[in-house]
Amino acid sequence: MIALQEVEAHWTRSGEVDQAAAIGELLPLGQEVEDVDPSRARQVVLEPGQSSLHHGWLVHASDANSSDDHRIGLALNYVAPHMCQTKAAGETATLVRGVDRYGHFPPEPAYAGDFDPAVLAFQREADRQKLDFTRKAAGS
Repeated sequence: MIALQEVEAHWTRSGEVDQAAAIGELLPLGQEVEDVDPSRARQVVLEPGQSSLHHGWLVHASDANSSDDHRIGLALNYVAPHMCQTKAAGETATLVRGVDRYGHFPPEPAYAGDFDPAVLAFQREADRQKLDFTRKAAGS
């Protein structure tokens, strides 16, 4: 994650968690991660421009945003083309080097400018698939 503004985060533990809780960094359906030991949490304060590099299964959170501005961050996941998402739908990937001989991720449309209709439609469909999967995993 790259902080674009100051954020105080609490990092707890690594390990695979319940599928419904693991989908989506915002836990949009009110899911909770169980068995988190607060005594093992470590506080990390990121200033604008600082970044954290951590495993995708690391349970992390931050306090409510008390500023008058939006909280903005950027998360990047780097995987080799042979990797395959098996626990979620709607995941996309951009090939940044080499050749994709596996086709595990749908090809993204070429970027043609800000608010490109093809790119926006592609992202809306990916978001819809993720939300549908999250609802199904949460039993709603």
